[in-house]
Amino acid sequence: EEEEKVPTGLSCWPAIFNVPGAPLLQHWSSILMIISDKIEMLNRYGKDPLSFYDNGINCTYFVIKVDPQVYLTAFYKDRQKSTDPIIVGNMSIIARYLRNNIIFSKLKVSNTTTK
Repeated sequence: EEEEKVPTGLSCWPAIFNVPGAPLLQHWSSILMIISDKIEMLNRYGKDPLSFYDNGINCTYFVIKVDPQVYLTAFYKDRQKSTDPIIVGNMSIIARYLRNNIIFSKLKVSNTTTK
């Protein structure tokens, strides 16, 4: 019987979905550092993604918190505006759908009283 290995290090943060293909692991530690360094801001500003530009590799990262253990990330070669309406808008919409905010906002609360 095989023992189940407890994840450690970067394997504690598995990718759920990647486009295109497999996760680009050379960016993984940068993404995790952004999340850990900016956790308070991610908790406060969940509506729009935060951006971070890395001069060393000429890459812009965008991160938005979806729920307590899920983050949506995107990264782009070269510098991108932190307010780019296409990036910010699309990530915000995707995060809202993943949180089910769109569905919950359409539900109506029944105002029935029991006697």
